[in-house]
Amino acid sequence: MFRYEDGSSASIEEMKDGQKVLVNPPARYKYKGKTEEVVLLDMTHKEKYGEVLSQREGKLKVVVIYEDGRMMPSELDEQMLENLNPSPLGSWIKYEEDYVVDYKEEFEIKELPVILVFDQEELLFKTYEREGLEQYFKKRGK
Repeated sequence: MFRYEDGSSASIEEMKDGQKVLVNPPARYKYKGKTEEVVLLDMTHKEKYGEVLSQREGKLKVVVIYEDGRMMPSELDEQMLENLNPSPLGSWIKYEEDYVVDYKEEFEIKELPVILVFDQEELLFKTYEREGLEQYFKKRGK
């Protein structure tokens, strides 16, 4: 049986990658029984967006989201962060359609790859070009 935390029914199709779940009864090392229910738990903002948000206070995070199987433009490599001031954290994330948050929908992404800039709470900037990222950091540095 699948259900949401509020008690309403759910199905296995509604479970997404990254979803926080509770399995009852909890599996123990020598547990040989069957799962009776899976509860799809509510997730906090930080739990849902943890992979894109900056984890360091005062430090921005640049995230490049790309499609699997498509060639990443060379200008979006790790060296693009070296010339930015202040230097941000960086990560490259493969777009997953079945992730608990649909980043394309959530951040109104029209094409991939996309470059996003986050602080610890929210999206601050979005661009599809390296030059746009460089201009954003130049304006912030003034």
